[in-house]
Parts: sequence; structure tokens; C-alpha cells
Amino acid sequence: MNGYVKGFAFDDDQLLEGESLYEILFRSLCEDTLGQCLCRLNGNFSAILFDEHQTVLIADKIRSYPLLYTFVQDECYVTDSGDTVLEHLAECSLEESSLMEFLAIGYVSGGKTLLKGCGIVPASTYVQLRAKRIKEVPYFSIQSLTPIDVAAIDQSVDSVLERVMLRMRTVVGDRCILIPLSGGYDSRLIACLCKKYQFRNVVCFTYGIRENPEVLISKQVAESLGFPWYFVAYDASKWQHIVDSPLLELYIRYAGNLNTTPHLQDFLAIHELLERGVVDASSVVVPGHTGDVIGGSHLPKHIDAEHVADCLLEKYGETNILRKHYEQALRLSIDKTVKQGASLSSQEACWQAFHAWNLSNRQANFIVNSVRAYEFQGLDWYLPLWDDEFANFWNAIPCAERVGSERYENYLFSHFFEPYHVIYKKPLVAPIGMMSRIRNLVSPRYRYLIKHVLNRWGLYAFPPDGFALDLVAQMIHQRIPQKSHPYIYCSRMNSMAMKELFYLDLLQNHVSNHP
Repeated sequence: MNGYVKGFAFDDDQLLEGESLYEILFRSLCEDTLGQCLCRLNGNFSAILFDEHQTVLIADKIRSYPLLYTFVQDECYVTDSGDTVLEHLAECSLEESSLMEFLAIGYVSGGKTLLKGCGIVPASTYVQLRAKRIKEVPYFSIQSLTPIDVAAIDQSVDSVLERVMLRMRTVVGDRCILIPLSGGYDSRLIACLCKKYQFRNVVCFTYGIRENPEVLISKQVAESLGFPWYFVAYDASKWQHIVDSPLLELYIRYAGNLNTTPHLQDFLAIHELLERGVVDASSVVVPGHTGDVIGGSHLPKHIDAEHVADCLLEKYGETNILRKHYEQALRLSIDKTVKQGASLSSQEACWQAFHAWNLSNRQANFIVNSVRAYEFQGLDWYLPLWDDEFANFWNAIPCAERVGSERYENYLFSHFFEPYHVIYKKPLVAPIGMMSRIRNLVSPRYRYLIKHVLNRWGLYAFPPDGFALDLVAQMIHQRIPQKSHPYIYCSRMNSMAMKELFYLDLLQNHVSNHP
């Protein structure tokens, strides 16, 4: 096998792994049908192919396994580890445009990384490397899907989900399925599907502070379905142990991969469940990423061609508030990307552009990357709601029919939650009262500052910290040298912002100490 593959894919009902997956990819490359083949394959994989003319790097539709590449003199290095890139680059420097993006939204979009001279293969793309020439070839976009008539959705989704779970059974087998069960709907859907399709070795867990209302909902759902349920209580001492140990820096470097902010939310829970012997290394974590997004929960109610980038920054650009100059530069960069090759001639087209950017960047580069917390601790994972057939079904429904996710949620309640008696409503986090009016009138730049002022006056309370992550932010903040960041107008001082600054500090130390 003259190349490398990782993961698996289904071609119709045939499971491809290792040699069989490589062979179909290499054959399609030789026949000049690689794009069509990749559109057809359904799974979680990456690949490196060689022929006499080129090296081809492949990411699946959600970039399950990141591939980074860089040129050192006349040699091209390809790796899945950002640390390997740092070891081999003769000169290291951070890319300003990537830094702005990383600080504002928590990850870098497209094929960029935080380092100059280093690329990463974007979702739904393969990269051709010939000498020092680099060509990104997108092979799939949701805009290419044929719109679905919504008249018979319920029956269609049922048959789609049946095939999704058959594929999951083929991959997972009899191994223990570990479900991070929150008070939300997507992980609850996973639990209901496991019950419906008679997966017998299922364990549910949740985590956080005991006062978190999601804890009780999670317990009730697991008990109603007859699954074992475990709770991992989060407190300052447990988080301090993680932050003070070598684990934190090792994990941040492993999961950051020069591109994104690592997830910590369920890292501690997995760590403790393994230590307690509740699960073992053969278990497969099956989280509920990210049904609500394909169901339409992130779509703005109103959008037009001139404000797609504004809507994206409004939704995702509040991790740190950038200084106006850099905020404007980031807005122009996103606007250029959104409009590239797209006609925003209708509201539906604008919604599609917003949604496509979210899927290709936030979901692939950040949300899916949360599985690194499982990999780092030796566990496999499976994402049934990112199965191509399920995701493409919902993405083919016009956005106008999905805004607010009402159709998706109605389906979940009528076909799963009501029949299985798990109809608990998830806790509301939408702004109400004064803050709702402020959100409609004030830009993100000033909204966070107003909240702090009102909080000091006792007129506003920040949402409860259900996972004790504010404690983590304080602990990480103590480990970061106090210095001003030229791009930041206001830092949010939450765990997301602190992880960003911590990772950047690690990178900057490496860059400054690099020979």
C-alpha cells in the first residue's frame, strides 16, 4: 500500500477499512474520479495517496482526522500532529490573519493554521501537492444537494435513521457505547436510538455541578430507557488536579493542532470514569454532535446578502472582542469567503451560505474536534448524527423550513421522546427581558461590557456555570503571563478565551525559542 489511510468509510453497505479503503481511493485517483468517489463514501477517514506525479491529502466531509502539511526546503512534511510541524519548520512565525480569527471565534477557518507556511486539509476537500504547488479541490458542498419536499419527512427520516444505526452496529459491534447524555435533545436522540435498535451494552453519563438542571434530566432519561447512568461531579479540586498536572499542556497541544481551541468540558468526566473502571479502553463514545445544527437551530431569522458575514460574527465571534481595525479585517475576510463562487440572490441562498460556512468551519474545525478529548484518553468515538445520509437529508430541506429547528424538534418529540416517555424540555438559555432588548440593539463589542456593568449593579446575572468551567478559566489565567494582546479590545475571561490564550502562549514560547 503506497500511502496511508485512517478510519473507515461505507460504500453503499460495504464497510471499507485499511487496505480496502486505500484501494478504492487510489483506483479513483488513477481513473480521475476521486471527487465522485469521495462524495459517495460515507464515514470518518483521512488518507494520503502517492503517485508518480503528486501527493494527495484527503479529508472527509467533517475533517474527522486533521492532516497538516508544510514544506521544509524541497521536502513536504505531512502529519496529523502540530508538534511534528513545529519540530521540522526551520523558521516559525504566527500568521496574523489566523491569529485574529482564532482569538475571535476560537478556531481558524478553511485550510489555514496559526503558523505561516503550514496548511491543513479542510473538510470536504482534497489537496494536491506537486513540487511546491498546492491546489485545494473541494469535492462536496451542501449547496449541491437536491432540495427535498417536506411533505413526507417523518417516514423518510425513520428509514434513514434505521440505516444509520445499522452502519453504527457494523462499526461498533458489541463494544460498550458510552453516551455523554445532557439535558438537550441530540444526545437524548442517540439514547433513544440505542434503545429502539436494541444496543445492549450502553452506559450514559453526565457531569458538572449537582445544581445544574441538566443533571436531573439526564438521569431521568437514562432511567426511563433502562440504561446505567453515572454522574461525575465537577469541583475546584478536581479541575485543579488536571490543570496542575502535565495532562493539561499535553492535551492542549494534541487537540489544538495549530488550528483550534481544545474542548475540556467532558475531558474530566472521561478521565474519572476510566479511573473508576466504569468503562474501559474498548468503549466507544457516541456523543450527539450536532443534530440541532443541521436541524436549523443556528440559522438567523433574518439575513441578506450584505450581512451574512455580520450574522456569522454575531453568532460566533464573541470569544474575545477584537479591536475595531482587526474586527473589520476579519469581517471582510469572512465576507470574501462566503461570497466566493456563491450567488446570494435570495434569502434562501444567504441562509445556505451561512449554514455552509458553519458546517465547513465551526462544526468541522471546532465541534467535531471535541472528539480529541476521547482519543487522547485512548477511546474510540462514533458520530451517528454526522452520518452522511442523515446530515444530507436535513441539509437538503430548504433553510426556510428549518429556521428555529422547530421541524427537527417536533420530529424528535413525536417519534422518540413521547413514545419512550422522555419528553423533558431542555433548560432555556435564550436571553429574556432587558438582556433580550440589549441583544437586539447593541453590537457584541459593547454587549459583554454592558452585562458586566449591570451585573455589578445587581441588575443582571450571568447564566449559572453548570460545568465549573469558570473555575478552570481562573486557574488557567494564573498560568498565563500577564501581557496585553494587540488584537484584543476585551477578553471574555471565560474558559474558552483562557484556553485560547494559554495555547497561544505555548506557541509563542516555541516560536520565540526556535533557533
